[in-house]
Amino acid sequence: MCTVSFVREELGIMLTSNRDESTSRPASLQPAEFILNNTKLLFPKDAKAGGTWFVVTEHGHALVLLNGAFERHTPLGNYRMSRGLILLEIAASPNPITKFESLNLENIEPFTVVCFTGTLHELRWDSSKIYISELNSFNTHIWSSSTLYEKSVRDMREQKFTSFLSNNPHPNADALLAFHHLEDGDQENSFVMNRQNNLRTLSITQAKLHASEIEMVHYDLMTSRRAFSSMSLKQPFVV
Repeated sequence: MCTVSFVREELGIMLTSNRDESTSRPASLQPAEFILNNTKLLFPKDAKAGGTWFVVTEHGHALVLLNGAFERHTPLGNYRMSRGLILLEIAASPNPITKFESLNLENIEPFTVVCFTGTLHELRWDSSKIYISELNSFNTHIWSSSTLYEKSVRDMREQKFTSFLSNNPHPNADALLAFHHLEDGDQENSFVMNRQNNLRTLSITQAKLHASEIEMVHYDLMTSRRAFSSMSLKQPFVV
C-alpha cells in the first residue's frame, strides 16, 4: 500500500505493490476469493480491520491503495472507517469510478487509489475533496506513499524505476518483483524498507491481468511464505 508500479505488457497489465506497515499489526491473511455485492473479488485480507490494500475483481478491475493523498498529513485518529474497507466498497461496484464519486468520505483518512478498469485512473481523497485523474495506461507508472516518503524521496524512487526500465524496457513479472525487492543500503527509504523494526515492508503483492484470467502472487516477507492465486474473468481481457 506504500509503493505501487503499473506496467503494461503485450497481453495485459501488471500491478505490483509493497505494503509498508507497523510490525505490531497482525499478519495479513493470504489472498482468497470473496463475494461482495454479488461481485467476486480476490485479495489479501487485513486481519485487523478486515479490508485490503490490493484487490482484483472478476470484471478485470484492479485497485491498489496508498496511504495519503498528495502530501504528508497529520492523522486525526478515530476515523469513521478503515481505508481498506473503503477500497472494497469501490472495487465491488460495476463502475468503481462512479462509486468513488458517490461515496461519503467525511472523517476518512486521506488516501490514493490506483484504479485500472480498462483505463487507468488515480482516485484521491485529501480529507476535504476528491480528485480523479486519468493516466495513460500504455505508459509505465510508479507511486510512493506521501505519508512515508518526502517528495525528494518519491522523485528518487521514480528515477530508479526509470533507470530500471531503461535496462529492462519490457520487464516480465519476475523482473518487476526483483525490482520491488530492492534494498540499496538506505533502510529508511529502500523499496524494502525497515525503520527501527517498528515500520517495515511486510509483503509484496503482484497481479497479472491477461487473457481470461488474473494471476496473483503474494510474498509475506516476515515468514518468507509465497502464495499463488488465480481468478477467471467474466469476459476476456482486451488489450
